[in-house]
Amino acid sequence: EIVIYNNREYRKFSLVSTTLPILNISFNTESGYAPGTREDESFKMTLFDNRPKALNRMIRSDGAAHRRGNISFDADKPNLSLKLTQESVGENTRNNPKDLLGMDPSDSWILSGMYYDYEKVRDAFAANLWSSFNANSFGIKNSFNFRYVEVIMNDEYYGLYLLGSKPTVASISSEIADEKHPDIMFKIEDSDDLASFIT
Repeated sequence: EIVIYNNREYRKFSLVSTTLPILNISFNTESGYAPGTREDESFKMTLFDNRPKALNRMIRSDGAAHRRGNISFDADKPNLSLKLTQESVGENTRNNPKDLLGMDPSDSWILSGMYYDYEKVRDAFAANLWSSFNANSFGIKNSFNFRYVEVIMNDEYYGLYLLGSKPTVASISSEIADEKHPDIMFKIEDSDDLASFIT
């Protein structure tokens, strides 16, 4: 414990060491807390990437975020949808794709608090397992990729989260769609079809 004091008051703090990346988000809300609705709130973020081979140790971006989820929507640890943005020279807001923690560049990210995943393993394992199965000849990426991060929001420690990139229409269709077939749907008829699809 660390005790910090002045002439009028004192506070006790705990010093915690971590080997995980740290994501610090500062929201521009009047309340000073993370968004409580599905309405976007602007923020500034800094990601400290401590991976051994990381080329950029500190990644910064502006953005907007809102709460996401169904049964976990009102959880104490908010699940958030993040949209990374930057202001152009003409003071216009545009998308700001970033390759966070070795994942593909994107401007759309999610933060999952794993509120109902008590072991903090199930969600990440299932998503990454599906992603590994999903390596198919069509080049389709229709799954989440996750990395563990420690999250601080508005100077308050929120704990362990999953940072993930979201599948997009472009990532699903860009490799196989053409002008005659801009929209493609796959239907698995039986297990033999599934085996041929994922290999």
